[in-house]
Amino acid sequence: MIVKRRAKFGLPLVLLLAAMFGGFAQAATIPAPNPMDIMCGDTKLGTLEITKYEAQTNDNGTVGAGIVAKFVLADPNCRYNFKWLQAVVDGKGTIGQGDGTEPPYLDPYGSGTPKMREDNLPWYWTEVENARKGDGTGLDGANGDNGPGTLFSDYPKQDKNNAGNFIKFETAFVCVDGLNISYLKGFTWGYKVNANMTSTVDDFAWLAAPTNKLTGPTTAWDGTLNSKGGGTPVGYKFTDQCVCECTPEPSTLVLCVVGMAGIALGHRRTHSQIAA
Repeated sequence: MIVKRRAKFGLPLVLLLAAMFGGFAQAATIPAPNPMDIMCGDTKLGTLEITKYEAQTNDNGTVGAGIVAKFVLADPNCRYNFKWLQAVVDGKGTIGQGDGTEPPYLDPYGSGTPKMREDNLPWYWTEVENARKGDGTGLDGANGDNGPGTLFSDYPKQDKNNAGNFIKFETAFVCVDGLNISYLKGFTWGYKVNANMTSTVDDFAWLAAPTNKLTGPTTAWDGTLNSKGGGTPVGYKFTDQCVCECTPEPSTLVLCVVGMAGIALGHRRTHSQIAA
């Protein structure tokens, strides 16, 4: 069974080194451009970069993959309602299949007995995680130097003896306004478990639009804690036009308010002088 979100290191010729030094990582090639400009209409929001994508072999007898994406704002004074969506789109031995659910489904699937969702929202990070400081090394947190929702990391892993198991993901960086989702950029990735007890990552691919395997479970999201879903859809939908709004960073907002107060006071002085 695939375990979600953490790991360290993976691959051949390597087993001796892994045994000696506690792990090995085989990095994969990311197609250009990386970093990539992220646009909202004609406005450049910033750049998205895949800073890590590698197969991993871990000290605890597991293998898997690690991936990290980082978004950098073009205007550091802006904050947007950024979120991440991720779907398990294919696989053998995934968590959902163990509960009788076949891909595609939104990730994370659930935990506990019975398996329950982490919250009633479709996003990869919970609201706490989305706002919590993270550094992209595997610690839960999507709030980097560029604000909430600007970091993505995932470290799926499983027992190294599960030869033939595999998992494929579709991930999307989005901006959200109520139930409206603006798709900014996406990509596909994943890994397989080899007979020699190592893992190999899939080819990475950028996406310009969501596939049906991500759109389907997103629009079907029922807002319950039931991992298997199946209730009445909440109404999330991908929009044709970008709906990202810049909200001034708190410190900038304070300066703006102070500045406006100063301007208003100046106008009052002028009017007083004129009235006199």
